[in-house]
Amino acid sequence: MTFRTRRFDAMIDPARARPQLWRTLLGAFLTMILGTALALIAIIIASTALNPHDFDSLDYTIWSDGFFAGQTPAGLVSGFAAMGGLVAVLAIVMRLLHRRRLRDLLGPEAVWAFGAGVGVFTAATILSQPLFIAEDLIPNAPFRTTLLWLIPILAAVLIQTGAEEAVFRGYLQTQLAARFATPWLWLVLPSVLFGALHMDWITIALTGAVPMADLAYFLSATLSGLLWADLTRVTGGIAMAWGAHFATNASIILFVSPRGDYDAISLYTTPETLTELLSDPILLWQSSLFSIIVWAILRLWLVRRQGVPA
Repeated sequence: MTFRTRRFDAMIDPARARPQLWRTLLGAFLTMILGTALALIAIIIASTALNPHDFDSLDYTIWSDGFFAGQTPAGLVSGFAAMGGLVAVLAIVMRLLHRRRLRDLLGPEAVWAFGAGVGVFTAATILSQPLFIAEDLIPNAPFRTTLLWLIPILAAVLIQTGAEEAVFRGYLQTQLAARFATPWLWLVLPSVLFGALHMDWITIALTGAVPMADLAYFLSATLSGLLWADLTRVTGGIAMAWGAHFATNASIILFVSPRGDYDAISLYTTPETLTELLSDPILLWQSSLFSIIVWAILRLWLVRRQGVPA
C-alpha cells in the first residue's frame, strides 16, 4: 500500500520543481524566525495601544499582567491574530524559494473540506458531552462577554490554526514529500516538530529537565499533527485538517478552558490548570481517543463520498 494518494501527488507537484533540502530548511527557518518576530511585534504594539501603562519606565509587564498570556480578551485576540505574521512570511518564502502559491495548499473543494472538518468535530463534541464533560466545571465569563468577543476571536483562531496548518501540513509536509519517499520524513517528522512547538523550551533550558506535563503536551500535539497530516494526505490539501484544528481550538477558548490558560472569554473553566490536566493520564487518554474518533469519522466519510482509500 502506498502512502501517496492521487490528490496528494497533485498537491506536491508544484513542490517537485524546487525540492532541494536546503531550500526547505531555509524556508522553514525564515518562516519561523521572521514570522515569530512579526507576531511578537504585533502583540507588543497591541499591548501598548490597549494598555499604555505596560511600558511605563520600560516595565514590560506585558509578560505578566495577563495580556500576553491570553488572560484578557484583547490579549487573547491579539495573540492569535498575530500568527498572521507566519502566513505573510510563508507566502513570500514559498514564492521566492519554490515559485509556489500559498493558496494552492488548500487543495480541491476547500470550502467543503473545511466545513466537514468543523462539522464533524462539532457534532462529535455535542454527542460526547455526557462522556467527557466533568460535573465540577466552574462558570467563568458572562455569556454577553463571550458573545461580544465571538467574531474577533473566531477570526483570530482562524488565522492561528491556518498559520500552523500552512506551515506544518502545507509547506513542510509537501516539500519533504517532494524530496523524500519515506513517510517517516514527510508525514511523521512535521508532526513531531508540531508537537515540539507546544513545549515550554525556555523552562526546559533553564531547568535542564522536561516536566511530565510538557512531555504529555508534546505527545498529544504530535498525535493531533499525525491525524491532520493524514487528512492532508488523503484530501490533497490542508482545508479539512484546518477545519478540525480550528474547531478544536475554538471550542476550548469559547466553552471550556483550563483554569488560568487562555480562559479570558470561555463560558467555563476546569478546576485544574493545563499543567494539572496534562499530568492526568486518564484525561490525556480521553483527549487522544476523542481526536482519533473525529479523524476516523472524517476518513470514513471520505471513503463513502469520494472513494478515497483508507
